[in-house]
Amino acid sequence: MCVSKPVPPLPHPTKSGSEIDNPENPHPYGTYLYLNGINQAREVYRTLRRQIDGHEHLGPNVQMLIKRGCTNYERKCGPSDRYSFDPALGAVEAELSERFIKPVQPIPPKVRNPLRLIEIIKIAYRSGDETYKDFTHGRNLLPPTIAYPPEPGS
Repeated sequence: MCVSKPVPPLPHPTKSGSEIDNPENPHPYGTYLYLNGINQAREVYRTLRRQIDGHEHLGPNVQMLIKRGCTNYERKCGPSDRYSFDPALGAVEAELSERFIKPVQPIPPKVRNPLRLIEIIKIAYRSGDETYKDFTHGRNLLPPTIAYPPEPGS
């Protein structure tokens, strides 16, 4: 796929990247959206699912999951469908939220994001995922090597 127009950014905090080197994740890539509760997650899921299904280079085979919390947290604390939270935590979170200072990123997004894309392209190439060609105008990342038969003429 040669993306002819940029994909609009999602209006939610996200992170995307390769999971191929993560021994605890069976998926090669992941994008995580950070939302407020299951209802918002379901609403965003419906919208995003329609966009992905209708995208010429993605489609219905792209897996999407709704999770409640981090996988590591769930493995440590048990299944997320059994979580319970004290209602008083809402006030605590609101108070802490006002004190939160967003960290300054040492590398600006206009530099950081292309570097991340390059890293994902290299990982896709290394793992045999030819979708990296969607970002190289169909070209191989590196020239192919020459292989010789074990016996002359075979």
